[in-house]
Amino acid sequence: MRDDDDWQRLSSIIDDPLFKDPATATRPGRLARRAELDARLGQWIAGQDAETVAQTLQGAGVPAARMLRVPEQPEYPYYIERGLFRVDHDDLLPDPLVIERRPAIWNTIPDADNRPAPLVGQDTFDVVREWLGLEDAEIDRLAAEGVLETVSDKIRSLIADGSYKEGAQ
Repeated sequence: MRDDDDWQRLSSIIDDPLFKDPATATRPGRLARRAELDARLGQWIAGQDAETVAQTLQGAGVPAARMLRVPEQPEYPYYIERGLFRVDHDDLLPDPLVIERRPAIWNTIPDADNRPAPLVGQDTFDVVREWLGLEDAEIDRLAAEGVLETVSDKIRSLIADGSYKEGAQ
């Protein structure tokens, strides 16, 4: 509860004498009987499903929402309405990823790029070739000796033949 007004709204919807007792109308009075109030509130909640409790409390003006498990979040109407999640695809993963698009909507800040993060070592060969001017034979030798960090041969072949592309959908 934020304040006594929230308490009054809560106590108006719970049919329990303890919630109507004038001694619980103030914060000190509620704190003195906290364990008992918590137990009775728990009993009231236990007789209902979480969504009904949240809607009842919200309808009375008490801030409340049911807890969502992570797999439930992308399908929750509130989040769907606000476009909180997006589906991304990565050629290296078997299933699409449902990820958070943004924590809030801004008119002046665009969504993040919709592409997979670079792989560790994905650009190593290009960087040492372009920045250091090394030849392929020298790059291969340094990679074989473990001097250069690269991706696995399988991933390297996907990158080389174009099967793995940034932003591939």
